[in-house]
Amino acid sequence: MGRASQNATTRDRVGARSRAALSLGAFALGLALGLHAPWAPVGVWFVGALVASAAALLSRGVWCKGALLLAVLLLGAGWMQARAHTLAPTHISRLWGEPEPRIVQLEGVVRSPLVRRAGPPGELDPPRPGESVGWVTLDLTRGVSAGAWIPVSGRVSLSAPGLRDEHLRAGQTVRVTGRLTPRANTGADTWALARSRIASNAARLTVPDPALIERVQSATMLARARERVRTFRGELRRRAVRALGGDAEHVSDARALMLALLLGEREGGIDEIGESFRRIGAAHLLAISGFHLSVLALLVIWSTRLTGERERLAATLSLALLLIYLLILPARIPIARAGAMLLALLAADALARRHDRLALLAWIAIALLVWRPDGIAGLGFLLSVGVTALLLWLSGTRHPWIYGRPALRGVLARPVHPLRLALRASRGALVVCLLCWLLATPVIVSKTGLIAPIGALASFLLTPVVMLDLGIGFAVALAGVVWPGGAQALGVVGEQAGEVTLALVRALEVVPGASSAAPRLSGIWAAAATLWLVALVRAGARAGGLRSARLVCAGAILLLWVSLLIASAGDLRRGVVARVDMIDVGDGSCLLVRAREGALLWDAGSLSRRWGERQIRQRLGELGVWRVRTAIISHPNLDHYNALPELAEPLGIRGVLVGDATLERAKRDPRSPIAIALRELRARGVRIERLGAGDTIAMGELTLRVLGDGWADSSLADNNRSLVVRVEAPTLAGTRRALLTGDIERDAIERLARTGVDVRASVLELPHHGSVSEAALGMVGASGARVVMQSTGPSRGSDPRWSSAREGRAWLETPAMGSVWAEIRADGSIAAGGG
Repeated sequence: MGRASQNATTRDRVGARSRAALSLGAFALGLALGLHAPWAPVGVWFVGALVASAAALLSRGVWCKGALLLAVLLLGAGWMQARAHTLAPTHISRLWGEPEPRIVQLEGVVRSPLVRRAGPPGELDPPRPGESVGWVTLDLTRGVSAGAWIPVSGRVSLSAPGLRDEHLRAGQTVRVTGRLTPRANTGADTWALARSRIASNAARLTVPDPALIERVQSATMLARARERVRTFRGELRRRAVRALGGDAEHVSDARALMLALLLGEREGGIDEIGESFRRIGAAHLLAISGFHLSVLALLVIWSTRLTGERERLAATLSLALLLIYLLILPARIPIARAGAMLLALLAADALARRHDRLALLAWIAIALLVWRPDGIAGLGFLLSVGVTALLLWLSGTRHPWIYGRPALRGVLARPVHPLRLALRASRGALVVCLLCWLLATPVIVSKTGLIAPIGALASFLLTPVVMLDLGIGFAVALAGVVWPGGAQALGVVGEQAGEVTLALVRALEVVPGASSAAPRLSGIWAAAATLWLVALVRAGARAGGLRSARLVCAGAILLLWVSLLIASAGDLRRGVVARVDMIDVGDGSCLLVRAREGALLWDAGSLSRRWGERQIRQRLGELGVWRVRTAIISHPNLDHYNALPELAEPLGIRGVLVGDATLERAKRDPRSPIAIALRELRARGVRIERLGAGDTIAMGELTLRVLGDGWADSSLADNNRSLVVRVEAPTLAGTRRALLTGDIERDAIERLARTGVDVRASVLELPHHGSVSEAALGMVGASGARVVMQSTGPSRGSDPRWSSAREGRAWLETPAMGSVWAEIRADGSIAAGGG
């Protein structure tokens, strides 16, 4: 009877997991289908789902199951179509979709508490004039068009210098007059466009003076109730931030760490701290996730069990405290996703209903995809659900890698020394960290191009330390919420705990080989490798399972496959001799020049340095480029080089070529940003070499020839002393050229003309980000360029003064198209586009 009951339970569990997994797979496949089929009307998918559901009602057995899965797939496709490819008629991007900024008057509800840009700018950041800038997220309700108020939907980031909590708070309805700047176009990046549409982040609204933000009365009772709830949440959060020392004028690194761990704050030096965690493969411990919420739940459960076995009471208390904690946390997607998963699992336990946790997790994943369908391709969603599924499976089976092989039946168990028990538990925890790292690595490499070989060890060493930080931090935050004056002493203890954590992270960061770059591998390979690793872990639970011939053959195929992918990463398409990619870094410049053999960066900087670095890394990863040995700095302006020091190590840059203007500026002022950047590059083992007029660089079949370098005239401005380089590519129709101009202006352009330099080129980098002058207009005409590439922020996009020069040319500008590219092909033809 016992054996039969056990088999029945096993069948039920397998059946529940199969149904949930198939439903999740069908829905995810439908989302992908809906994303890549924008031509199909939304109604077609939903009608098809209705027909499939009717077919399921009229059939039985396999046909019924197949029809149901088809209905789920079609529902997923229709839902993605509705969210990613359909905009409401009142959406702000429909009403004010031009790329140029414009002055508007809008009303909306403040969605989030105030975020301030804390701390002074870094040494390679541009100076920030005036007071610090604060910003909030605004959910729009209406706006003025043609002198009348009309309904408007969407979401904007509202920023203003010197913005304070007293100006606006979460939940308030405000009227704002400011400068609306639509966000940069995502080009041909389908997933990026989907994320932007689903999140409704349409634009930035900049207000020159907080006095232009006017508080207005909420129109409805529901809006007023929502305002009170958001104001209450904001007050709870302010108390918790104050308790953790986040209201200080200068936040220490330790306090910044605790604020990030406990409250998701991104202030002070958290960018540098986050980079340290990322390098050692422990970024998941810094960003609030299911781990942090699980620690809170475990602390409550352990505390409750000190009074006896009260499982339902422990689960109920955990639910209550988690809900309070989620009220304090910012409404970010990873936090909401982790909270939803943990709340659902705890609620199932609290209700004491029979359920399978893995099956329940799959249904939770479907619900999360309904909420944010773009999560299907997001690293956070994949790791959250995948690692949680692994941990749930490991907790439900005594895997021998973690617990050791079970003893034979009938063997008398002997008492185990406490030290041996501790060592056994530590070994099991290390194996769990190793398994999580193994299964996450293929997805991480495919999404980020980063491998952290010490990631498992770092997680093993840091997890207990971070758990201690969280325990202390939860106590401090709770004390600050309930009794603000009594949390100061505990706050000092929390800061000391943060110092210990930072010391350990920095010690691990300097371990040789702590992290290394890799090409972004295909998603198909990542899925296949993950499935193989899952099969490997499952086989390890059976005696002799690892000797399976199928498992060994599959591993060999995956190894050969990844070797081919790495060998061909970043290669140009067949028939292409040279390619120039202009990466969208906003106000700045970064171009990647590639030949069949070799690549180099022409400038790499942005006035928004951190954002620019992320954009460059992301774009290079999308292009499959993971090694660039050489870079050229055209001239010593911040927006052309300040991203290079951080890119040097992951890209493997060995040499940086600079002109006389750059070397002279660095020598004249050793404390200048360019001097600091060159010192940082040298400290990373990068050679700094001079490049001057007449010099040539061979890169595969290409020749890079320096046409101008300021002619050693120190009286010229730095812009006019920019290097000017011509890229020459041999084709069947003769030599084709691309001209890279940096920030040259009238003086340099006129000197080029007087010296008789040949500026004819098929592809032209528009001088000085598109700054209009008679000389620049003349240079575009003299070049005869068929493709003009303009790297700039929204302020210079679509300038009508270039209208005459645009005629007859492909004019590619980053504010309207995102990252753009141009190719010189072997037959002499030129191709260009965006995305």
